[in-house]
Amino acid sequence: MEVSELGLTYKKRVISEDVVNSSIVLSRLFMGMYDKDLMDYRESFFVLFFDKALKPIGMYRVSEGGTSCTVVDVKMVFSAALLCGASAMAISHNHPSGSLKPSLEDNKLTNKIKESCKLLDIRFVDHIILASSGKYFSYLDEGLV
Repeated sequence: MEVSELGLTYKKRVISEDVVNSSIVLSRLFMGMYDKDLMDYRESFFVLFFDKALKPIGMYRVSEGGTSCTVVDVKMVFSAALLCGASAMAISHNHPSGSLKPSLEDNKLTNKIKESCKLLDIRFVDHIILASSGKYFSYLDEGLV
């Protein structure tokens, strides 16, 4: 009986030399990942990974969806986190409507990822919801992390 071989790759590149010490810095990093022309059209979901000093070591576009949602496979998020040896991570998605209010689904996903981080000893930094205007909602700033 043969078993399939799994191959993984990680291409390191410098995203930023900045230490992410606030939601403002984090929101700016995430904003640079989005296609500004599509932020009002479709929802996307990104993850940023950090070393212990909270310097970015990688990013991953998890999904792109429709006008009101995008599907996030949590297994894929953590596959990428483990592949790059992340000590911490933050997540982000945009709301094409421009509303920054988290939905019930946003809250459920945040909690699921936050709890999974605990199991893997990965620090959960924040969940940033962005609008094309550059405004953002931070779960950390609101005391939800």
